[in-house]
Amino acid sequence: MSKKTSMSEQPSGAKNTAQKEIPRKLKQETGRSENPDDSLNKPIGWNFRLMDQSGPWPCTFRKLTKHRQQLISYENQQYNQIFKRRGHSHTMPGDMLCKAAQKRLETIGLDKTVLLHQLDVGDAPGRLWGLVEHNIFHLLWLDPNHTVYPMKR
Repeated sequence: MSKKTSMSEQPSGAKNTAQKEIPRKLKQETGRSENPDDSLNKPIGWNFRLMDQSGPWPCTFRKLTKHRQQLISYENQQYNQIFKRRGHSHTMPGDMLCKAAQKRLETIGLDKTVLLHQLDVGDAPGRLWGLVEHNIFHLLWLDPNHTVYPMKR
């Protein structure tokens, strides 16, 4: 049986005392600690270890090539700058996604209650889905037809 992983963030305004704790090792090594909330004001970074390369919304380096310039342009911006712009991105609990996406989350070992982030990757209607930990976006799916969370237009 696969282990369920949850890298969810708390919704805005929610208290998470565990996040506010100072990591003991970091404090011992440097004599100071970084406030986790400060990470949202740092430039966004990318992580590829969760990329789901099969299934309905495969995310591969080859498919990301056409979105390379957009992703590079985001690297100059703080996480908060990117995710505060309406239309460019938003967060969505996994249990609000289409049934196929919820099933895929379970198949790849993620809890369907995880908080996913949707990121606009250019002029095309496609979206990049992933999980965010501090200012790092963990790429998960590339959704070119906007079907992970279909919206009525």
